[in-house]
Amino acid sequence: MTRGAVARRTAIGIALALSAPAAAAGAPVQGPSAAFATDSATVGDPVLLVLRVPHDAGETVRFPDSLAVSGEVEFLGPASVPAEDGLPGVASAAYRVTAWRPGEHELPPIRIRVDGSGGTRTVRLEPPPLRIASVLPADSAEVEPRPPKDVLGPNRTILPTLLLVAALVAAAIALARWLIRRKRRLSSASVAVVPPGTRALDELDRIHTSGLLEKGEVKLFYVLTTRVLRDYLNSVEPAWGAGLTTAEIDAHIDPALRPLEKRDLLTVLFRADRVKFARHRPGASEPEELWEAARAWVVGHEDERAGRQAEATAAAGAAEKAS
Repeated sequence: MTRGAVARRTAIGIALALSAPAAAAGAPVQGPSAAFATDSATVGDPVLLVLRVPHDAGETVRFPDSLAVSGEVEFLGPASVPAEDGLPGVASAAYRVTAWRPGEHELPPIRIRVDGSGGTRTVRLEPPPLRIASVLPADSAEVEPRPPKDVLGPNRTILPTLLLVAALVAAAIALARWLIRRKRRLSSASVAVVPPGTRALDELDRIHTSGLLEKGEVKLFYVLTTRVLRDYLNSVEPAWGAGLTTAEIDAHIDPALRPLEKRDLLTVLFRADRVKFARHRPGASEPEELWEAARAWVVGHEDERAGRQAEATAAAGAAEKAS
């Protein structure tokens, strides 16, 4: 049923409920009353509660906007207060309520204010119980729900399950022991350490053949090239750490480094910083030239380090012989 149909049906029901006493042979209303438009309804059906209050001429009856219901009763509101009830000296209002459980539901008393020239009085109405019938068939009260079935079946033995659990536990223990033995073998075995210079040259060659320049990824080419150079510096000279800026490297660089070697290193780093941070667009040949300069610097520094180590070894040998 559409929303419009429900609204039309509710409006017709309110009109019939409010006009019913007026059509019943013109019987006068003896006093305030509260009655449901139907004796019984099913769960969730809207039910009209009609309130009527007789009043004197010049008095105004002010019905509440809503009903204070609780529990399984729900107020569907808003109140419907017609301008003319059809009964002289009688004001009326209709309220839509429903309940979500079968049985009788008590509603709290309703207080209605009546204003007149002589002052204000309050009318107290006691609504009758709201009777809700079940939506289930009449014979469903004797139907008992079936108990839940056994997931594994009523006649299934537990032995296969226990065997499966035991097998899984044994496999887990065996796997844990194998992992422990493997870790011990790896820790005791000699691990070949790749020298920093070899690692840096391999990384530079990989970047050169990665195709970044052909794809137009010039900035990424600069970033990766200088990252390899900074990682190499961090490995061989921790004081020049990878976290330093180019200016900081210039300030902390080893004074023993040959001036020409220092100049070549800073030239590579400063040229790369222009591309990475200053949005400089290098020429077609500049990326290749920077990569070649970075690689040449690593090769030259490796030679310089090897020469210094040879000199230190020779000096140590001479000192030992002298002693």
